[in-house]
Amino acid sequence: MGTGRLGSAPWPATAALYWAEVDLVAPEREGDVSLDIRATPPLPHVDATSVLTFVVSRRPEHRVTLHVIDKTSGGPLAGVELRLGRFRMATDDEGTAHVEVPGGSYEVGTWKNGYEVLTRTLDITRDMTLHLELAAAAEPEQPYWA
Repeated sequence: MGTGRLGSAPWPATAALYWAEVDLVAPEREGDVSLDIRATPPLPHVDATSVLTFVVSRRPEHRVTLHVIDKTSGGPLAGVELRLGRFRMATDDEGTAHVEVPGGSYEVGTWKNGYEVLTRTLDITRDMTLHLELAAAAEPEQPYWA
């Protein structure tokens, strides 16, 4: 899928980390991809192997804005971890996150310590904004550490 040659000088601020840029063409199919990387340096060094994993997705078509608030106070919630299918992001101080995705059906999931997890399915056919209200999680009768 690609080849490259290590540079003649080490990576800046290192003593012996050599590197190369290799352009790859993404596979046609969407999903998880694993590639074996093999380095065959000159003697006296030995061959090295590594695995590169990544996700292939169609090009983004729509911008989705997620706005998350506390259900009781109505205030914005910062630091909410959001999942939109394979795409992940977190809300900023205003409780807002943006992601650009291809059209399709996605499961939206939220996580923030102290709040209930919220999931729902979202069909994305255009740019859109989704408002989510998170409820505080009930305190356990017996704390886990007791």
